This record gives sequence, C-alpha cells and structure tokens, in this order.
Amino acid sequence: YVLDVDYFGEHTKYAATQNSLFKALGKTREVKVTKEQVKDFHEDKWLVWWNGSYDQGTLRFGSKKVDDLWYMAKIGLPKLDAFNLDVVVDYIFPNKNFYEGLNKSALQKAGFKPGKLTDEQYKYAATDVYVMKLLWDRMYPKLKDNMAYKVDALNLGYTVRWQQTGLKVNNAIRDKEEAEQKQKLIE
Repeated sequence: YVLDVDYFGEHTKYAATQNSLFKALGKTREVKVTKEQVKDFHEDKWLVWWNGSYDQGTLRFGSKKVDDLWYMAKIGLPKLDAFNLDVVVDYIFPNKNFYEGLNKSALQKAGFKPGKLTDEQYKYAATDVYVMKLLWDRMYPKLKDNMAYKVDALNLGYTVRWQQTGLKVNNAIRDKEEAEQKQKLIE
C-alpha cells in the first residue's frame, strides 16, 4: 500500500496508489479519509517518504519506522545538482520518461481539491508513488547499512516527534541556567 499525500492550505489530498492507478486507467474509485484517519492508520507502519520531513511536519504525524528516499538520493548520488523526485528518477532510470506529458510544476501549483482531482492530477500522484517504489527497490538495498543514511533516517524520526512535542528539557540544568542568568541581571 503506497500513499501520496500533499497538503495545500486547508485542502489535503490523499491519493492512494490503487485509487490513482484506477483513475489513471479510466476507472474511478474514490476513498475519502481525514488526516486523523491517515495518521491513525500509519502510526505503526514503516513509512517511506520523499522529503518526509516536510510532509510529516506539515501533516503533523510520523510513524515508528521512517525511511526517506530524498535522503538516500542525497547520500547515494552526491554528484547530482538537484534532488527533485523527477530529476533523481530520470538519472537512475534514463530513457524511461515516467513523467512524460506531465507538467509537474503546474500541477503542484494547481491545488488539489477533494473530490475534484483531474485525470492529470491522478496520473501525477500515481506516477510519484510508482517511481518511489522503483527507487526504493533500487536504493534501499545499497544504502540501508550506510551510516550517514542511518543517522539521517534516525534524525528524521526525532525531528518529526520534536516538531509535535518539543524537546525534552532537563529541568535541573534549566533551573541552574535560569538562576545564573538572573544573578547576572541583578549584578
């Protein structure tokens, strides 16, 4: 099960691979879910993202295990100048033209309104999740034991939790620092 999630102000678009591919193939299947339902469903799953710190921070949820293909690309393909999903896909799978005929920039700015996605928007969502699976199959076996990637993935999980709950504070150190600063102000 793969999910493409985008957030646009008050509108959140959830396009599951299955639904997107049905629509892209001319079949229609709508599934309406809330952000809370998606959050509850994914809480205990192993999530793989493209630039997950943005999505998870915006959507305010994460999971127990997180991997990010964007971090994998930055570590595994250091000679690339840009790390947009389509750029990385074109580099790893030359001559495949997965995004042919799609104006990603225009589609990203078009807005995704629930129940009113165009065929092109469905195709865009379906293409993203399709190529992410291909990237995962190609990159994860090569980078899963890379220490730099492991640190990035671990920190991604921490970052999302800290965005939601804040850092744990050592009260004893905080109280000591506060007392020292107050004393400096008095002097």
